[in-house]
Amino acid sequence: MKLTFYGAAKEVTGSKHLVDLAGSRILLDCGLFQGRRQETQERNQHVGFDPRTIDAVVVSHAHLDHVGWLPLLVKGGYSGAIYGTSATRDLAELILLDAAHIQVQDADYMNRHQYAEAPLHEPLYRPEDIPAVIKLWQPLTHAFLDPAWHRLTPTVECRLYDAGHILGSAAIVLRGREAGQEKVLVFTGDLGRHGAPLLRDPDPIDVPAQTLIMEATYGDRRHHPVESVKAQLVAVVRHAFAQGGKVVVPAFSLGRTQELVYLLHQLTDHGDIPRLPIFVDSPLSERITSVFEAHQRDYDKQTGLDFSRLGEDPLVFRNLTYVHSVEESKALNTLQGPAMILSASGMVTAGRIIHHLVNTIGSPKNTVLFTGYQAAHTLGRKLLSGAKTLDAYGQHIPVRAAATQLAGRDSRSHSNVPGLRKKRPAGRPFLLFADAVPICRGSSPWRP
Repeated sequence: MKLTFYGAAKEVTGSKHLVDLAGSRILLDCGLFQGRRQETQERNQHVGFDPRTIDAVVVSHAHLDHVGWLPLLVKGGYSGAIYGTSATRDLAELILLDAAHIQVQDADYMNRHQYAEAPLHEPLYRPEDIPAVIKLWQPLTHAFLDPAWHRLTPTVECRLYDAGHILGSAAIVLRGREAGQEKVLVFTGDLGRHGAPLLRDPDPIDVPAQTLIMEATYGDRRHHPVESVKAQLVAVVRHAFAQGGKVVVPAFSLGRTQELVYLLHQLTDHGDIPRLPIFVDSPLSERITSVFEAHQRDYDKQTGLDFSRLGEDPLVFRNLTYVHSVEESKALNTLQGPAMILSASGMVTAGRIIHHLVNTIGSPKNTVLFTGYQAAHTLGRKLLSGAKTLDAYGQHIPVRAAATQLAGRDSRSHSNVPGLRKKRPAGRPFLLFADAVPICRGSSPWRP
């Protein structure tokens, strides 16, 4: 068995891991490098392998840093199957279309604002490239529903375990024979946290393995339990309500928005927060929520106890409104009284959230509530770090609203390493999505 990492090694984007096993070449994940354009464009155009040499692709989940290079893989000549859950397929289609639209818009903007003799900027891919990707998708089922092994090639089989990270996410197990011996590899993908709301907890992997590839983002810290997150959410909403102010929430469209809506539904029904108007103002978030509703078998038992048995939808409730049109979005700027607005993007890099911040950040009655990691150089990071002004659309608006972050909330909510340490495979573990420092305190031998 040979492993080659083409991304997410000592960094946190571009997950692409090539496994040579039993004469087959299997690509685990196919993610886009994300960050500053000048730093990622070259890396996304030249990844170091020929797509035509790949026999099969298996995808762990639908975040862009795990699926965003699929259109380039197909454009580069790959014509084999893409394996993953049906929920991941449906989400990936939305995520890829959105990424393609953004790339086209960015290229058009740069071409309009450069010297005439400069070469034209081209998007990595366009919306019309996405159907060719989805056409290759062959859905696989989680092992808790179907424990059968699925044959990827004549020599390699695969099984998916629910990773509990986002809807449809999976840990991937590959199995093949080399020199008369069975070889098993486990790739965790991004792992969810036990006890997280809405989705099932990660399933234990019951297959002995020689090799483990594990993501390790925030592997050096403990995470706050969901009850403490709910308590903080209650405090923020109650404070804003008492002030007559608004809570503006930059939220990632996939996963974080649905989790927050679920928690707000619970807290409202239980009387923990007032029934103030709540708006989800993100077209992509609404489309993704529709995918959640089509794949409710991925919900956990508690969701069924809290909502399904009562005939309620956990992601729909009386004082929640999904905003559709631009006109409806603009109307929120004139809204009087307490309210909560969830909008993308989660790092305030684009989208309707910027408009809402322009209209609310100048008042001390309002609160900006961050719910996930804010990358360096993003507007979200600047605001969370105490920026005195919001610079957007040619305006310099004094920041008077409070800016805070839900404790322990990142788009990767990860299982603790001590629990996994006991199940460590006999072979070597490989840690991804981590800085080049030990991820475990103390005497752990695990290293990225």
